[in-house]
Amino acid sequence: MGIRPYNDLLPCEIASIERRLCLPSSGRWSAAHEQALSSFRRAQGLMDCSGMDEATSRALERIPLVSDVPIHELKIEEDSTWDTHVTEHFTWDEFRSPGDGLCVPDAYRPNIVALCRQLEIVRSVLGNRRVTIVSGWRSSWWNRRSGGSHLSPHLTGMAADFTVEGLHPSSVRRLMESLMECGELQDGGLGRMAQHTHYDLVHAHARFHG
Repeated sequence: MGIRPYNDLLPCEIASIERRLCLPSSGRWSAAHEQALSSFRRAQGLMDCSGMDEATSRALERIPLVSDVPIHELKIEEDSTWDTHVTEHFTWDEFRSPGDGLCVPDAYRPNIVALCRQLEIVRSVLGNRRVTIVSGWRSSWWNRRSGGSHLSPHLTGMAADFTVEGLHPSSVRRLMESLMECGELQDGGLGRMAQHTHYDLVHAHARFHG
């Protein structure tokens, strides 16, 4: 197909794009839609244009709808401002899906909030050393591309891979294990990789090496 003007898109097609790019549901094309699509194209290495082209359409189709991914429910009080910062030292942009730049779906944002609260504890105990998120939430498309399990807690915002300024992952893991043992940190999955530390809120007591 050629390039279709955005105004020619059907409401159902716009709704599909909204769900895949985590946009508010409106059913009508707007400047916000065009901006989100341009960001998606840049992340995918696609050429930007003023309409819907075949390459963009195929790339969008590879992104599963949010409802296709099971949600791990977590009851928490949602006190985040939900704008730029998740907690004091972590931002929503840090948790975008690494490979395609998609934002965290609203359904999984409470999970990210809970995760960042635990990471704030780690950061504080380490003397407020900088914690850098390597991989937070992942879209299903990027999770497959990066070799992740189809049950990965990254899919629901329940896991983060991160580094701590000036510390080797083995040192970070030992500290986190100590915090878990004394009940100061939620016990979850803990992995020491060569370049980063993995922590999730799903696999309690799980320990592994990468």
